[in-house]
Amino acid sequence: MRFVTFESERGTTIGALVAGGVVDLGDMLPADEPQAMLEALIDGFEELRDAIGGLRARPLEEVQLRASVPAPGKVLCVMRNRPALDEGDAPPYAYLKYAAGGVGTGEPLPLPADEAQLSFAPALAVVVRGPARDVAPTDWRDAVFGFTGFVDVVRPGSAFASGDDWWKSWDTSFAIGPAIVTVDEVPDPGAGVGLTVTTPSGTATATDPGRPPVAQIVSFLSSVMTLRTGDVIACGAHDAAVLPAAAGGRVELDVPASGRLAVEVAA
Repeated sequence: MRFVTFESERGTTIGALVAGGVVDLGDMLPADEPQAMLEALIDGFEELRDAIGGLRARPLEEVQLRASVPAPGKVLCVMRNRPALDEGDAPPYAYLKYAAGGVGTGEPLPLPADEAQLSFAPALAVVVRGPARDVAPTDWRDAVFGFTGFVDVVRPGSAFASGDDWWKSWDTSFAIGPAIVTVDEVPDPGAGVGLTVTTPSGTATATDPGRPPVAQIVSFLSSVMTLRTGDVIACGAHDAAVLPAAAGGRVELDVPASGRLAVEVAA
């Protein structure tokens, strides 16, 4: 199934995407704030699944989609790009991203002022089902509710980096996909992630040629911290899919089954 956060006449709420459009799940969830509603959905999904099919859908064009995870408690971004991550022996370390910096499809994605050589790093993102701690690689699906798309705004380096990638965690923004696809509907997570960046000078496209090691990422991160329901893990970009960032353009990210994320880039 696919789930979204959207605006309607009742305010911001959580919905399910079905054949006829979007189903409002607000009355089924024991919470008022969108993130709390999403977390209640994740925690109670098995009990709610059958009831969703009996609700009335409204056309998708009648609502405005927002970031599928409205206010995650933690946003963890794998630091090392692939293929270096795949080839090296180092664990999949992650940095904590500024969690309040996310935007959804149709919203402006702000770039920090007076910064040169920024880049867009596209990634598959895990939406956590927790609490999860010390998850074995073979059991990674137990800690994953679903997947969405993620575009990080990253800097190329810093005088404070000392050879590491901690500079990436500075307060740059990110965009998160319009829908969460449940883990049972994604047999091959990370395949076919594509990025398009359009600027006044032209259009650049890139496709991630591989797949992130989701099992290893979830297992390692859960060994050093507790992963909570509604946390987001961006599973890292591939060098071949990272594109230069500039204001005044448009960024589009395609993640199979999750839909297209499209944001305008603002200075």
